[in-house]
Amino acid sequence: MFVEWAQTDTAAAFVDGGETKPMAALYVFLIYTPFLILFAWLLEWAVDTPSKNFAGEIDLEARLETARAKPGEEETPKKNFCEFICGSWKFWCIVGWFAGVLIITEVYQAARTPRDGEDPDAFTVTPYYPEDDTPKHEDK
Repeated sequence: MFVEWAQTDTAAAFVDGGETKPMAALYVFLIYTPFLILFAWLLEWAVDTPSKNFAGEIDLEARLETARAKPGEEETPKKNFCEFICGSWKFWCIVGWFAGVLIITEVYQAARTPRDGEDPDAFTVTPYYPEDDTPKHEDK
């Protein structure tokens, strides 16, 4: 979805250049598919795998009975769950991600200007009119 505008513009440029719509669609597919596959692989590497590993760590830490130590290894003392979560960089990355998304969306919503024909009060925090700004209705 994040490359839809680029794909549309590229296809329009090909059509304006004299290509047929099916050929323009094929060219756009061939141009943008490798980038989408690469981006999906990078997201899998950067998001999915650490999330899966973090879920496994939480599962192991939340068990009532700790796993037995392997032969030749010392048994480590069990942390309580709060110590484990607060000491995990993955947890703080998740908190930062959600905080970043919240801040970015709120700042965008506060700073955006309404488009032509859009109700400027449609996305405000108070969609109702305060008492002093009540619209005046004239009876006819």
